[in-house]
Amino acid sequence: MARKKSRKTVTKPRATAPNKKHVVVIGTPIEQSLSPLLHNAVFHVEHLPYEMVSFDPGGEEGFRRFMTELQTGKRADKRTGLHGDSFIGANITYPYKALVSEFCDELEETAALSAAANVVGRTRRDYSERYYAADAHTGKALGTAFKHLVFGWDHSLYGFNTDGAGFLSALSSELALDASVLHRVVIAGTGGVGRAIAVALGATVKRNLEITFIVRDRARAAQHLELLTLRKKPPFSYQVFTVKELIASDAGSFDLFVNATPQGMEGSDDIPVPLSWLVAHARAVFDCVYRRVGTTPLVTAARASGLAATDGLGMLIEQAILSQQIWNIDLDPAKARATMWEALRAEGMGEAYEER
Repeated sequence: MARKKSRKTVTKPRATAPNKKHVVVIGTPIEQSLSPLLHNAVFHVEHLPYEMVSFDPGGEEGFRRFMTELQTGKRADKRTGLHGDSFIGANITYPYKALVSEFCDELEETAALSAAANVVGRTRRDYSERYYAADAHTGKALGTAFKHLVFGWDHSLYGFNTDGAGFLSALSSELALDASVLHRVVIAGTGGVGRAIAVALGATVKRNLEITFIVRDRARAAQHLELLTLRKKPPFSYQVFTVKELIASDAGSFDLFVNATPQGMEGSDDIPVPLSWLVAHARAVFDCVYRRVGTTPLVTAARASGLAATDGLGMLIEQAILSQQIWNIDLDPAKARATMWEALRAEGMGEAYEER
């Protein structure tokens, strides 16, 4: 007997302030998201008429309904304040990054190649300036984040992917690693984040890039990785292992281990691979996950074993800055970055990071 779907899992967006433009972060679950904290801190400091709210649609059906209403510009209710005139964009998180592409009138190149979008904006006319993933400290360009942006107001929705660009920036600023010289990389997970990071590395690395994907379900991973070849052949070679197969193989050493799975989020103390394997084969660790209290189990274990490691907080901030650019919110990235780090410290987070 099929179980009745519980409606208790749906989190309604809180009512928004009038006379403001709104952005929303959408995911399931969504309570752990720091995006509202980061964006609203910047909007407050800069005295901007914007506000971010969070929304958990409770599953695919709720997500489809919500996005359809936003797409048509007809969503206008007293609960959310989100409607055609107030909504300017969204951050999309787990597990809707692939699904949201169905509601986008156009995808920028990285979103199309990785078959996943995590930022939605309302855009129309061509805009000549290009945005680049940049080192958070030096401002040095790390690679093209977006081939082009288009700005203007209508009810069209355009999808972008900032996972790769945010990753490249944080890789440089947090681990002092030059992505262009990497050769062998392990990525745990083949979902939207893992694919976007692979695409970003493939476009940045100057020599033959070899990626090893670690998966739990080979059949599902095959479906995910097939998406990488829909547009064109990916600019890297790759192989796929389960954790058990990887441990049994003669894998050799890797320049970087990336966790692009939800493992390590609040309530989970798992790490993607045994620590002994990690210490023996990886030179550095990048965990795309972050926690509100402390860092992730993977980063804690890696650092205790002498490996350079960072969690996803720096990546999250770089993505937030790129999101604001996509939404045509014109801010100084360095100032916005400093405000976001200060907002984290005010919440008891980010103490392990040096002053930025």
